[in-house]
Amino acid sequence: MEIIITSITGTLVLTTLVWIIFFKNIQTKLLHDKEKLSIELGNMKSNIDYEVNRKLEEKVSVLNEQIFDLKNKCIIVERESYDKGKKEAALEFEKDYFVNVSPYKYSYEEGNDFVIFNTKKKFIEVGYKRQLFVKGIPVFDPVFTPLESHENKDFKLNEEAINRVVNNAIKAIAPQAGGFIKVAENVIEK
Repeated sequence: MEIIITSITGTLVLTTLVWIIFFKNIQTKLLHDKEKLSIELGNMKSNIDYEVNRKLEEKVSVLNEQIFDLKNKCIIVERESYDKGKKEAALEFEKDYFVNVSPYKYSYEEGNDFVIFNTKKKFIEVGYKRQLFVKGIPVFDPVFTPLESHENKDFKLNEEAINRVVNNAIKAIAPQAGGFIKVAENVIEK
């Protein structure tokens, strides 16, 4: 009986050792699998983070381009609006304020009219008169600007020549004034 007990005890010990070795082996395999899964999980998290960051950068890049385009469009619209407002203001200004320029000729005499010594000479002065108008009403006094003066002996001057002289003089300042200057065709007598 001792042999049977020894044999049962030996079998039990051997079976226990086999189970212990089996469970230790399974435990080692499970720990190894756990480490593999942990590494795979870390890699997956890294890949997911990388993909999320890459897609996020793509979306941010697209949004930044859209923002840039919208800012450019806003700048263009602001510039166009400014130019339109400037043109409208200039047109409104030209309607309300303008300078009327009229060519003139002025005949005058210089010298003394004595019986013996007659030194009196006749002259013709050519120029233009300018007058500022606000909403069609003249303001300030007109200003006469002489351009040429000639002795009246044998000098003949017609309205067309006077207009040409005045228009040539006005052309020098007209580009700076825009539509602000309106030149009359009729020659006036001063």
